[in-house]
Amino acid sequence: MLFGVVARDAGLDILQTIAMSVLVIAGASQFTALALLQDQAPVFVALATALAVNLRMAMYSAALVPQIGHARLGLRAIMAYLMVDQAFAVAVRT
Repeated sequence: MLFGVVARDAGLDILQTIAMSVLVIAGASQFTALALLQDQAPVFVALATALAVNLRMAMYSAALVPQIGHARLGLRAIMAYLMVDQAFAVAVRT
């Protein structure tokens, strides 16, 4: 909800705000990209920075291979989409 308010204040229309919320799950990436776009940075720079912030998700997936590597591709894709820092912490504790 906070990102929606900040994005609207930054000038994104409702469709852009919803699209960014659906496509960019990590809040840190959303706020980083939005700040760069507000500062008139090129879109490429904002996308590259958001990708760099999200690289921790690659480490999460590598760490979870022993637990979920045998699952079907569709199930792994859903788990990857829903992965957040807190879910990873719970997954590695079990």
